[in-house]
Amino acid sequence: MNVKDEATGALTNWALEMGAPSGLQRLGWTRNTLQPGDVVTVEGTRARHGSKLANARNVFKDGKKLGAGASEGQGN
Repeated sequence: MNVKDEATGALTNWALEMGAPSGLQRLGWTRNTLQPGDVVTVEGTRARHGSKLANARNVFKDGKKLGAGASEGQGN
């Protein structure tokens, strides 16, 4: 996903790890849940080595919690 820096407007690309497709489906995800250009908020844990990689715990779109199916925080 691309993250816009609020101060500079620069875009940075981040990779997010989420749960298995079957777990996401159980949470209600479909192939159309997110579309290019959708604005989302992601809660998660950043990789220890400081790269632009994170384990997504929750994804929010239009104020609705979608979950992320990752082992961290699953079911919360």
